[in-house]
Amino acid sequence: MLRPFVRAPNQLANFVVHFRTSVLPNEGYDETHFDAYVERWSSTAAALTAGLQGVLPALAPRLVSLELNTQCNLLSALAPAATALTGLTKLRYTLSDHYTISPDDCNVLGALSSLQSLYLRSWLPRPFSADLKSALSRLTALTSLELEAVSIPPDDSIIEDLGLVSHLKELCALRIKGLGLQSLAGLAPLTRLRDATLTA
Repeated sequence: MLRPFVRAPNQLANFVVHFRTSVLPNEGYDETHFDAYVERWSSTAAALTAGLQGVLPALAPRLVSLELNTQCNLLSALAPAATALTGLTKLRYTLSDHYTISPDDCNVLGALSSLQSLYLRSWLPRPFSADLKSALSRLTALTSLELEAVSIPPDDSIIEDLGLVSHLKELCALRIKGLGLQSLAGLAPLTRLRDATLTA
């Protein structure tokens, strides 16, 4: 007899952190105003990072899904608890335009070996970050992967082919946008892939 899935009472289904500030106009403010704005933003980012690190020891063992929508490299704040995030299967990490995933972010990402679903939106440099490639190579449990690059000129090729995902043998769904793909090489080994959306 089929039984409905019941989440264990000690599991936290979803934890969402949004940190966005208003964007200053290009004109109509002086340097003093701008400096004060940046100082307030930096202080808020530091406070948010410290706050997240403060609650992580209690949350980490129970986290199943985490969404970070931010203007600072908040993923790196998970570093002290990364080894305890053994139940985390879904991560959405969205960085605002002109912010890029950092090496510290990548170190944390690569440690989240239980991830089955990953969405990453970030400014991505050309060539593609070696740190991010290394992190992705360790996420062998992934069944769904979405990578979206922002603020990249259309003629800029960040990766030439899909070799960076060819080792993710469990991957069933793949969505890539804005990376300037020039070749589909790397898809052949993904025998479980059933859903692919590739936008140059």
